[in-house]
Amino acid sequence: MWFFSLLLPLAFADVPRLSISQSDLSQVSKIYLAPGLVSLVEFPQNIIEVRVGSPHLVKALISQVSPKELTLYLNGQAHFASNLIVRSEKRIFVFDVIPSKTNHQDYIKIRGGAFGSPHLTQGLQHGLRLEISPIKIKQNLAPIVTQSKTLKVGP
Repeated sequence: MWFFSLLLPLAFADVPRLSISQSDLSQVSKIYLAPGLVSLVEFPQNIIEVRVGSPHLVKALISQVSPKELTLYLNGQAHFASNLIVRSEKRIFVFDVIPSKTNHQDYIKIRGGAFGSPHLTQGLQHGLRLEISPIKIKQNLAPIVTQSKTLKVGP
């Protein structure tokens, strides 16, 4: 019965328990954790390093099965938010981990991250695909000849 009393407030939560998002790397994202529950965050690339602002309150473990997954849980009774910085192979993601008794996110899948204006992030949320490809530039490998002058300093 105590288990249901723990989950009942989460049934009326303001944030979705399962989510897939395109991350705006210029913004700090929020992750809500409830005491006694874990959260799984899946990144688009392998995780290289994780740093937690208050490691005695929030534990972050890189999965041994998939290096793209990060498991988060509260260690004891956390009463204030902590930050979380995740370095992946190509990007850095910044989060605020917020302890909550009414909100919890079980699974968060991050599809990617981009720095951008609200127009870019809104377009990506509506299913538009943005691709940036490199431009090939032909270089003339002939040596460049410049004229040099010698200046005398002093009397």
